Amino acid sequence: MYMSRSFSVGLAFVLLIIVAGLYNWITGMKKPAERKIVERIIKQVKVTPVKNQTLQTELELTGRLVAKQKVEVFAEVGGTLLPNGNRFREGNYFKKGEKLIGIADEEPRLDLLAQKRAKKNQITKMHTEIKSDNT
Repeated sequence: MYMSRSFSVGLAFVLLIIVAGLYNWITGMKKPAERKIVERIIKQVKVTPVKNQTLQTELELTGRLVAKQKVEVFAEVGGTLLPNGNRFREGNYFKKGEKLIGIADEEPRLDLLAQKRAKKNQITKMHTEIKSDNT
């Protein structure tokens, strides 16, 4: 039994050496891979030197302007609109500081003055009545 075991180990060892020899022989038959020569391509680039300078940041454009926030304009006084050269309508252009609309307030202003006079007359009348009651 001892013999058959050592025989098996020896046989395995011999087979291992034979397989290693065959592997070296087969790989030695293979031709080495040819190395490709890589050509270096040099690219030329045109370069312009940079000069720092200031640029104009204002633009003049024409077109329609759509407001992000809409504003309602209403009069707190009575009167009629005065005609002006630039109609106050959607899409019209107004310069900075230009009057949007004019209100003819002459009639309401005269009514207010009449009311003031009436109040003054009432106060004067009451004042004279108070004086006559005190005397």
